[in-house]
Amino acid sequence: MSDTKKRLTEGVGYVYALRDPRTKAYFYVGVTVNPWARLEGHRRPHHAPSEKLGQHITAMLSEGVEPEMVLLEKTDFARLLDRENHHMDRLRSEGATLLNVARNKPGKVCAITLTEEKYERVVEELKNGANPRYVGKQYGVSPVVLADLKRELKAAS
Repeated sequence: MSDTKKRLTEGVGYVYALRDPRTKAYFYVGVTVNPWARLEGHRRPHHAPSEKLGQHITAMLSEGVEPEMVLLEKTDFARLLDRENHHMDRLRSEGATLLNVARNKPGKVCAITLTEEKYERVVEELKNGANPRYVGKQYGVSPVVLADLKRELKAAS
């Protein structure tokens, strides 16, 4: 069973931060079910969730520097976005300048746990080229989570 499949069917994800390895300064906090696939996605700045983040990573890469990912917490989907907010607030209070666009709404849930049957339907739709945003709305799963899954499926094929 793939890591992403296990996390989607068991409802577990990670809160992570990106930092500059030269200065150890944190510049972004995010959530994912597959940290390795997500970091790979961040290495393609045109896929960044905000223009500022994409520009920042592009500048780092042009200097030959790759962002580091630090896993801050593993938690269930029901708490994932609230924990992301917590870590954004904590890092900002410690002086970090984060490029996150906004905080999540309190109580918002990142994704629902999928049954095996729904997981297989999601995989089939993504393999057939469906947009993760559309599939996410249809199944109640974060498009970021599905973008991670799509990258994992592509790497496995």
